[in-house]
Amino acid sequence: MSIGYIDWGGTHFRCVVEGSRPVSFEKPSQEVDIVHELKTLFLTQPDLSRIGISFAGQVKDDVILSAPNIAAKELDLGAIFKDKTIHVQNDLKCAALAEAAYWNEKNIAVLYVGTGIGSAYIDNGVLVQGCDNLAGEIGH
Repeated sequence: MSIGYIDWGGTHFRCVVEGSRPVSFEKPSQEVDIVHELKTLFLTQPDLSRIGISFAGQVKDDVILSAPNIAAKELDLGAIFKDKTIHVQNDLKCAALAEAAYWNEKNIAVLYVGTGIGSAYIDNGVLVQGCDNLAGEIGH
């Protein structure tokens, strides 16, 4: 079994797959059809069973709601790929979780200025999600 990691940002789409046949690629986000990309990955990587997606936009309960720079709206990848485990989270929330783990911190704030502006927070070891997972959405 292998695990795939996708960073679907406002500018770039990056994918890395761990396992017996490692795969890594990058392309412009605007050119990505995520369903096609995942179908291709699952066909070329038969041991791929789990994927984590960090998405530059609004996400709630593993469903992509929308994004200002990416043509994806109301997209439930788990419902499309029922036999796979797909977790989707806002990219800055993923960054906050990673930074908190790396620095072994229970309280951390992450601010990022790139294609857009985002932030995320860990409070007492818990990801701050807010109403509809929108905590940290500070602008574009």
